Amino acid sequence: MEETIQHTSAEQVVATESAPKWYIDESIAGTGDRPEWIPEKYKTVKDAVLGGTEAVKMYTKAFGAPEGGYKLDFEAPESPLLNILKDTAKNKNLSNDMFNSFINDFVNNEKIYLEKQNLEIENTKKTIGAERIDSINNFIANLKLPEGNANIIKNSLFTDIKNFEAIESLKKSIDEKLSSMQPSISNVKADTEDPRESLKKLYESKSYRANSGYYASRVKELADSIMKGGA
Repeated sequence: MEETIQHTSAEQVVATESAPKWYIDESIAGTGDRPEWIPEKYKTVKDAVLGGTEAVKMYTKAFGAPEGGYKLDFEAPESPLLNILKDTAKNKNLSNDMFNSFINDFVNNEKIYLEKQNLEIENTKKTIGAERIDSINNFIANLKLPEGNANIIKNSLFTDIKNFEAIESLKKSIDEKLSSMQPSISNVKADTEDPRESLKKLYESKSYRANSGYYASRVKELADSIMKGGA
């Protein structure tokens, strides 16, 4: 196999050595070695200056806390959370543009999260079914909890089906305990023919005081009997 040998002429060597090492712009060559202050990514001084100008613009847009405070691009009520975000932005020396960009991202992410959570809640409700939900709602109502506490329980029921099942398990345990105490109540009517006495004994029973809602139907039955004037 014949080997090809390339020869570099003296003229080519001279041309290479004499070629400009840097340029002021595309048409004006610089002399001597390339200045160290021209970044390697720029071909000419002009490119470096323009690139630096764009960098300054970007920096100015991103940083520099506004003297008059941060102003949102949209209407939003003042809140402790918003004030915390403003203080954080000020400590980071963020510009108003950068602050708004951050807030918009935060709001959009929050919307996505809430939409996803609402969808999961609806799917959980479908899985549980209306009958079980009504049963637990009645159970919570009969517990006679302070409104705030009851709302906390209700709001957590469907964020995770395990929460619902935990309350359902609690209801089952209470129902079983009350059922074990039920004979002393179910035989009240047999002890006397007077529904007034039966109702009195019911009101005085420990199990009734523990969960009056559980005996609502029995109370109604006795009350109706009293109204009719019979046993």
